[in-house]
Amino acid sequence: QNNLAAQMANPADLIGPRKQSDIDAENRGAVIDVYRARGISDEFLGNSEMTY
Repeated sequence: QNNLAAQMANPADLIGPRKQSDIDAENRGAVIDVYRARGISDEFLGNSEMTY
């Protein structure tokens, strides 16, 4: 357990889950905008079994 705790960002996570924190709405919006602007790559479309 000591080795596992050394690898974790917060060893207290072994005891139980963290409390939920407030969302960063500005950052969340920016990340979603980047995701939407990226679109679907040609490589993904060529290898996908789905038709988009």
